[in-house]
Amino acid sequence: MLVVLEGLEGVGKTTMGLKAAARLGAEYVKSPPPELNSVRAFVASSANANVNFYFYLAGLHAIQNRIGLGIAERGCVIVDRYLSSTIAYHDAGHSFDAPPFDDSALRKPDFLVRVTCDETLRRSRIADRGLHIYERSSCDEEAIDGYLANTCDIEIRNDGSLEDAINRLVELIAERLGKNK
Repeated sequence: MLVVLEGLEGVGKTTMGLKAAARLGAEYVKSPPPELNSVRAFVASSANANVNFYFYLAGLHAIQNRIGLGIAERGCVIVDRYLSSTIAYHDAGHSFDAPPFDDSALRKPDFLVRVTCDETLRRSRIADRGLHIYERSSCDEEAIDGYLANTCDIEIRNDGSLEDAINRLVELIAERLGKNK
């Protein structure tokens, strides 16, 4: 099973994904993979939306083997961002018309979860992080979040107890896997 977590920066995708994967014995995969971090800042400095799109698309292709192995070995992979984020962020939320691409080599997610939280809490989390690989201040986050809302199957709010949000994610995945967790 391939589960994708989508959402704006600071909503808790990484924390929820890591903890849910640990509880379920699933594989957690970050997109783009850390191996691409050395070029990520360079790509982010480009004003060309296609550069951003194809970089993140390359990241999705780079994790396909890891996803396949994780599904084969553990039965479930949780991916932190996937194709919806690639499309949503490529032009900073100003356009959702992706440049031409072939997605036939990308595994299709079994379901996409949009993680959301209170805006004040999200901004606080972002501020607490300090340094960022790149700045997203020019992004139309409202439009991006709207796009993600339309492409995801379910929403999990993460503005109460983090433990409650993780439990909800674990329950959702376990139910689909037919496990009791």
